[in-house]
Amino acid sequence: MDTTELLGKIKGWHGIYDPTNEDAITNDECLEWIDIGRRYVCRTPRLRFSEFEDTMVTVASTRAYDLPAGWMSFTDLYYIDDDAQRKAIEWYSDKKRFNKRFPDPTLEGTVVGAVQWKNQLIFGLIPTEEVTIYRSGHKLPATLGLGETDDLLDELWENILWLALVTSGEYYTVPERKHGQWKQWAAEATEANRVLYKTAKTPPGRIVSHGPGTITPAFEEE
Repeated sequence: MDTTELLGKIKGWHGIYDPTNEDAITNDECLEWIDIGRRYVCRTPRLRFSEFEDTMVTVASTRAYDLPAGWMSFTDLYYIDDDAQRKAIEWYSDKKRFNKRFPDPTLEGTVVGAVQWKNQLIFGLIPTEEVTIYRSGHKLPATLGLGETDDLLDELWENILWLALVTSGEYYTVPERKHGQWKQWAAEATEANRVLYKTAKTPPGRIVSHGPGTITPAFEEE
């Protein structure tokens, strides 16, 4: 299933109730509704379709870095030290606790903690050299163009169809009873898929990095 096929179904459903809608609805509108549905199903809880892995390289004396586009949460942050050992970076879901642990924002040293602030990844301490950071987590799915598809759309297209139809019903004439039916189908499909496709258990922003046989919790000292 690709976006062209799915938008055909969206227009087809509208055409059943008002043939003028089928001609009036544009491809761009359909693509927007599809995108809204895709993002919705991946938000809470995190689904495996939103998982990502990448690397970044720190810059000496630089504390803040851009987050990946569409970033929602990290499940793992670590680097490999000079002894080829995996070193976890502790994640802080609370900026206040991060500031308490790293009160001097100018202090440089080994990176041991991180927090999200103003859509940036902030490290404590500030790295003194280039270090490759390995990251895994969740981000919103990319917007698809006409005729494109991915694993999320291919497997959850019915769920996304109902969600797109629910959104479309806010802009085009649809019988109230049928719009309510779309909402019900969307809710049922979303709930079922959240169970079926739920990612590995790691509370977002809570317990993030771990080494072999260990778990590093967020700093909780008051």
